[in-house]
Formats: sequence, structure tokens, C-alpha cells
Amino acid sequence: MDGEIILSLDGDFDEHPNGRCTAVPIVRGVPEPQWENGATWFANQSEDTQREILGAGRFEAYKNGVSLSDMSTHVSDPTWGGAFVPTAVGNLGQ
Repeated sequence: MDGEIILSLDGDFDEHPNGRCTAVPIVRGVPEPQWENGATWFANQSEDTQREILGAGRFEAYKNGVSLSDMSTHVSDPTWGGAFVPTAVGNLGQ
């Protein structure tokens, strides 16, 4: 979800369980913050590094055109709220 712009300031934003993500504010009149997003960083890594991070099944799906954003699924829990969890490898590319 790196780089997603959240338009509402009401409540928390969803991420993965035990995540360390944080929102970076965009302030009117101040240049927007710039950084290399996760998908770009990942694409610039060696295939060995990509395979190590994703595991064999996800790496093959990625090489066959499945995007990183499709590798997570949004779920809702009555206690913890919304979160992003890994999509089952068998459901990738469907």
C-alpha cells in the first residue's frame, strides 16, 4: 500500500497485523515528500533477493505478472479492525 494517498483523516488507516507502517502527511503549501516506494525498490532487486523475500510460489506469480498489490488481501476483524494479510498463493492470478 506504499504511496497510497489517504484522503480521510477520520480514524486509523488499515495495514498488516503488528505493522510498523505510518502515515506521512501532505501539507498544503509544502512540497510533497519524495521517496522510492516499495514496489519500485522491489523491482530493482536481484531475482535472488526477490525470491528470498517472496518465497518460491509468490516469486513465480510475480514473474508471471501478478503485482505486489495483488499479493495482499484486505480483511476485517471485529476486534482488530481492518488489516492487509498475504493472499493465499493458490489465489494469486485469479
